[in-house]
Amino acid sequence: MSDLTNFLSDNPIIQITLTDAKPVIDRIFGRETRLIVMLEEDECCQKSVEAHIQWEGEGCEGFNRLEQFDKEFWLERAREVGGILMFDVRLVEPERLRPASEPRKGEQ
Repeated sequence: MSDLTNFLSDNPIIQITLTDAKPVIDRIFGRETRLIVMLEEDECCQKSVEAHIQWEGEGCEGFNRLEQFDKEFWLERAREVGGILMFDVRLVEPERLRPASEPRKGEQ
């Protein structure tokens, strides 16, 4: 098993929160929005999970939607996970606007 899988197994409230968050993210950001979940470790070896909402729209609109997500879902649940789960928005290049023959940034 991966480190993330092990961490989620040891902290089931995070998995439950992520599962509960997905329909809310789909409603606010759109059903095709990807959620990238990563295990992070700080300089003191404290582990946490970061959930990156991949947003292909305008930057300001993505952050407005994150604020809506916070109000409708996250603020009520943040204490339950003891600071070991964080949500944020990552702006990404829209897939539908890039020609299929054009490589992604960093790919050659």
